[in-house]
Amino acid sequence: MKKIILTVTAVLLTLLTVMAGLSGCNAGDTNKPGPQLPEVPDDEEEQTEVSQPVSLLADPFFAAGLDLMGLESSMGTATVKRLKYGSGPISWKLAQWWSKYNLKDGSEMRTGDKYTISDSSKLVEYNFTDKSLKLEVNARHEFDTYNTKAPAKWPHLLLEQELTPVFMLEEIEEVYAGLDFTLNKAVNQKGTDKGLHAQFAWFIYIVNRNPESPGYGNFLWFGFNIYDSTREYAAPTQLQDTAVEKGNFIYTVGAKDFLSSPIAAGEKMSFRVNMVPYVKAALAAANEKGFMLNTAYEDCAITGTNIGWEVFDRWDVSITIEKIALEIAAQQSDG
Repeated sequence: MKKIILTVTAVLLTLLTVMAGLSGCNAGDTNKPGPQLPEVPDDEEEQTEVSQPVSLLADPFFAAGLDLMGLESSMGTATVKRLKYGSGPISWKLAQWWSKYNLKDGSEMRTGDKYTISDSSKLVEYNFTDKSLKLEVNARHEFDTYNTKAPAKWPHLLLEQELTPVFMLEEIEEVYAGLDFTLNKAVNQKGTDKGLHAQFAWFIYIVNRNPESPGYGNFLWFGFNIYDSTREYAAPTQLQDTAVEKGNFIYTVGAKDFLSSPIAAGEKMSFRVNMVPYVKAALAAANEKGFMLNTAYEDCAITGTNIGWEVFDRWDVSITIEKIALEIAAQQSDG
């Protein structure tokens, strides 16, 4: 929110008495013109002071490195290998849930302006020049054949971050989620049009953090469904998370709501969205379906985020993230 500073320009002019004998003038000569007053604008002058947005993300360019997690989500967030290619503290984790292969045992290289780690099905590449990060899953090596129904487990390649400090939503008027990215490839390796898809999505964790609320601890998977390999636009979703027992509610915004055109390989895409109205809609939808009960918008906080691939079938897919932002809009100031 911009701060508007109103200034009123006032001009104070002291009329000097012209002393007799100077430049041939005398005090009684009323025909001589006096000093001219400068013009005062009719309207008040407006000045705008622009404040910078506040980033909720640490290391938004992934410059320090990544903490690699294991192959099973049951292992929690324990680091199995530190991918330290830059300086400073590492803020991002890299999830590879349920892949057949472990990047911990993969090949690491640093050549020219790039750091790369890869295994038989996955590749992660950081570009030091433009500070971009590539996430690639070649799922033809993950599945032996195409899937006629959803697999019990499927490979993930996700960037995750726990946010500190936690920001309560009642203190925030606008929160902007923004992404610049390029789809490098999405190749159908199933040998058929049947089967399932690969998706690239961004989730932001909305959690009831009000200890006085009966719904304290309630968790909502709120997200942007960015890419679906089988659709022109990734569809919105409202459903229960079935990956874990008694899963939480998942609410994703469909790509048509925030992308101006379908995603095509090789084309740079971007969006920037105020997520507050969508979060309020998500909480209402969750409540209607029996989730996030006894939880108001004001009870909730943004506690973390993840972004990346979930691949349900034999697709070879790759996206490069050029910029990611999760920002609180400039706040009003009394100063």
